[in-house]
Amino acid sequence: MTFFEKLTENIIAEPDKTVLTDECNSFSFRDIDELSGRVYGYLKRSGYKTEDIIILKLPHSAYIPVFVLGIWKAGLCASIVSTWIDEVSLARISESTGAKLMIDEELFGEILKEPAAQGYVLAGEHDAAFIFYTSGTTGPIKGCLHEYGDLDRIALQQYDESVKYDRVAMDSPLYDLGAFSTIFPYLYYSAYVHIAPPGSFKDTEYFVETVNRYGITNSFFMPEKLRNILSGNVVERCPSLWYFSTGYEPVKRLYSEKIPVYCFYGASESYLLLSNFVIDRTYDLTPAGVPNPAAEVIILDERGEPLPGGEIGEICYRNPYMRGYLNMPEKTAELFRFGVCHTGDLGRILPDGKLMVYGRREDAAFRDGKYYIPSVIESAAEAVLDISGSTVLIIEDGDGVTAELYYEGETELDKDSAAEALLAYGLEEHLLPHRYIRLDELPKSFSGKHIRRTLRKQ
Repeated sequence: MTFFEKLTENIIAEPDKTVLTDECNSFSFRDIDELSGRVYGYLKRSGYKTEDIIILKLPHSAYIPVFVLGIWKAGLCASIVSTWIDEVSLARISESTGAKLMIDEELFGEILKEPAAQGYVLAGEHDAAFIFYTSGTTGPIKGCLHEYGDLDRIALQQYDESVKYDRVAMDSPLYDLGAFSTIFPYLYYSAYVHIAPPGSFKDTEYFVETVNRYGITNSFFMPEKLRNILSGNVVERCPSLWYFSTGYEPVKRLYSEKIPVYCFYGASESYLLLSNFVIDRTYDLTPAGVPNPAAEVIILDERGEPLPGGEIGEICYRNPYMRGYLNMPEKTAELFRFGVCHTGDLGRILPDGKLMVYGRREDAAFRDGKYYIPSVIESAAEAVLDISGSTVLIIEDGDGVTAELYYEGETELDKDSAAEALLAYGLEEHLLPHRYIRLDELPKSFSGKHIRRTLRKQ
């Protein structure tokens, strides 16, 4: 069943069911159909055609996914940008996309006065559907162009029918992978999404208030923030919560007996979840779960040869509906080398079939038959040293490979004592940090990902 076939089925079956809210708006399936029909009607009467790109520059609200649906009803391609984007960056995006139209706040009001068009264009599976941008934490920001076939693969997201009872709250920007991979699958399964202000859940009290006000059952947090939440009494104060989810970077020593935690793994280029896993105990590094069969995950060596189970290599997968990076032919060729999509992450398949994700390949090193992987050092350090968080830089030069451990903690670490504790814990000697640097706060992105590039510039 295609995305729009399932959405139409939901609209007919439960027209008055509220499925999308923010702090000021509440939309039922009927509302979503009517409002997106107005967008479709405007675009249809304006003569836009397949492959035309429409930029949305609107305030963060539930109207954004509704307008995306209207663009998709017209068989066009949607690209979301923030309202606080600077003029130079906006001009660069407009030029790189070749966008035919930008819907801003002024045009937004005009479109809502338009009569709604019924139905939708039956787009081809390889027509351009949406663009979103990588976070930029691991390199230059890249626009990932996805085709309509990725929408119709939503049913392969490794959800089951019970997701229709979920009520998720999210505070990520709506141009983010997390928004696209949450909102539209939830609408497909007739589940409820609440859109909170970006970054608002950094305030734990605000999160608790939101959960109790809207009857939220689950939410996503980056690992470090979720660890802080689980260490407090949030679960006890929020009886509607069923589970949390985390992931998109290596998950270290995170487990709760109070509430289930799902570990997700995916990429901006995959759209599909590549794997997920209910964390069943404390792991130094948490497995990401059995790979999604629809993604055809494989581990490759540097020559593009598949590696046997247990060996570390680059995590790759197949996605016939990820067209490439906008106006970046060299990066696109690198993404698709050897005929598969490359995540840029190191990983391996464990004996039980689960995927272990170690982090970015470019952050690690391989010398004299040995891997130097930051997440392996970080997980050991956080297990035995008196620190609250860490980021490891691997330094490679003509003299060899060394590791530097940047950490948050109350006191300075003694190098010899730290090395003794790490060796006793089982860390291999070649992985011992050469330097220990205490920081008041480790650099992180808006979403909470650790940013190694900032440390390299210091």
